Amino acid sequence: MGPVKSRLLIILLIPALAFPVFSSGLRERTQGTSVHPAKNDEDSSGHAGGFRAAEKDNPRIIESVQFLTTELETRGIRLQDVRNAEIQVVSGYKVHLVANYQKNGESDVLDALIFLPPLGEPQLLSLEFDVE
Repeated sequence: MGPVKSRLLIILLIPALAFPVFSSGLRERTQGTSVHPAKNDEDSSGHAGGFRAAEKDNPRIIESVQFLTTELETRGIRLQDVRNAEIQVVSGYKVHLVANYQKNGESDVLDALIFLPPLGEPQLLSLEFDVE
């Protein structure tokens, strides 16, 4: 191998050999600033996974109740009050509501699952009547 080729080979090998050392060091150093973990707020409480109880004055619950009220009114059903509310943090929020409703003068309980996407309109995922 001539002197020019051997120098070129050495120049090319040095970054390749050093890259893993510098790369992992930089990743560890910058991970705290480049990775944005979920905020520990009233919606996530630092827990990943399933549903958790939520207060009726939670903004996600209020939005879901307003959405469900509108959906039910188109069916001639009046939402009376929320008995139980839960939130699951996903890519957006899933809100599980158990509520009293009234239709044709009769009252009963419904179970609704609503998805609040990060962008766009809420979606009614499931709705069951007479669950009690």
